[in-house]
Amino acid sequence: MTIESAATFLVCSILLSLGIIVLGILLITLNYIFVTFWKPVNFGYWAPKVITDIVENTSTGKRFMTEQEFENIKTQQAENKKIITTVEPKMYDYFSTWKK
Repeated sequence: MTIESAATFLVCSILLSLGIIVLGILLITLNYIFVTFWKPVNFGYWAPKVITDIVENTSTGKRFMTEQEFENIKTQQAENKKIITTVEPKMYDYFSTWKK
């Protein structure tokens, strides 16, 4: 092995190791950028919400209310109004709780 080939081998080894180090740093930097700034992709802009619900399986099974459910809600609201209107407001004396 001559001096020229040994020097070439040394320079190639140094440049190859520096290239691998640069690629590693680039990979780590790109990973940091993706982890920091990545946001979930919202396909709702392009696809309707119904399609994305089907794909993501988050559909709540939306339907119209039946007559019986409507009557139940009406009676519950009427009962709540009765309860609220039958309660008599009381004045609380804040000054009686003070220590004299």
